[in-house]
Amino acid sequence: RDWDVAFIINLGFLQKGKNIFNDMISMDEIQSLLKDPTQIFLSACGGDYIFDRYFPNRNKKSPYYMEKSKKNLADSRVSLSSFNNYMHMVKGIIPITIDYYEAYKYFEDEYDYNLYPIIPLPFDVESVEVKNEIKDKIVIMHGVNRYYEKGSDFIIPAMKRIKNDYPDKVELKIVSHLPLKEYMEIMAESNILIDQAYASSAGMNAVEALAMGKVVLGGNEEGNAESLGVNKFPVIDIIADENQIYSVLKDLVLHPEKIKEISQESRKTACELYDCRRVAERYINLFRKEQEN
Repeated sequence: RDWDVAFIINLGFLQKGKNIFNDMISMDEIQSLLKDPTQIFLSACGGDYIFDRYFPNRNKKSPYYMEKSKKNLADSRVSLSSFNNYMHMVKGIIPITIDYYEAYKYFEDEYDYNLYPIIPLPFDVESVEVKNEIKDKIVIMHGVNRYYEKGSDFIIPAMKRIKNDYPDKVELKIVSHLPLKEYMEIMAESNILIDQAYASSAGMNAVEALAMGKVVLGGNEEGNAESLGVNKFPVIDIIADENQIYSVLKDLVLHPEKIKEISQESRKTACELYDCRRVAERYINLFRKEQEN
């Protein structure tokens, strides 16, 4: 008891009502553990009621997730009534990327919650080695996870096409369902990581690659850098279009000097934005400031 702050990662982890056979915690129980029951914050960092409801308004939206979001809204554990109730109990929402910030911003007036600026994902950048040396060939990696949701159906054909056109210059690593340690080892030996085609900013996979100094293809839509408080963000934005992804890869393969240049920017950005110590400090500063108000 007597905790200063509660930080909820996602409302889906909360128990609805009271059920002695359910081991998830309820909002009432969280409030009872706090010195001040108003000091509850919610992270916007994954699929939830607001994200699913906003999804049709996104610039990048996979047809697969369009259907999934409709199903999520229909089957959601967090109904509209309970969501409204939760919003009256949390002090504010802290998004991790522009993807979630824009969703919560869109419904800010309707639900009257407090939306804070983005605090990016944390990663221990010191835990990985900065390594992006081009050896015999340029190694391009893509981790397959939620195939249609992340655009692998466009990414993989573009990769195979660049390999077919430049077999002496390119090596592909298309992997799935690996233990994290093994996955990170393959990433360490790669030069380019293709994350996903439907994101507006960098998720965890991209952040890990940035920390290693990799060239990352993924989400970097207009407004992303500004939302993170930087002038430039090194991720190369891609869309769900085989030709566009192929064009980006071709430019890098034919101009490998760009890989070294972007690699340096990747590591610098990871240290400035995503270092877990800096991220933790930002959360602590926010929580302390709100306790004083």
